[in-house]
Amino acid sequence: MYATTALSDEMAYAVVKSVASHIDRFRELSGALRKLVLRDLVTSGSAVPLHDGAARFYREVGMLK
Repeated sequence: MYATTALSDEMAYAVVKSVASHIDRFRELSGALRKLVLRDLVTSGSAVPLHDGAARFYREVGMLK
């Protein structure tokens, strides 16, 4: 998932928290997401940096230092 810098930290945090909270439902709804692992969203190796709001959520749940 990607966002521009125009997205507020609060909104990015809320979106990532919502995805994390409902990850099982995402897996049920889409075959493409069946193997989705939340940790992979942090460690995907993307050259695109994490949004500050998303990074805050991942730090709070211990997935990012």
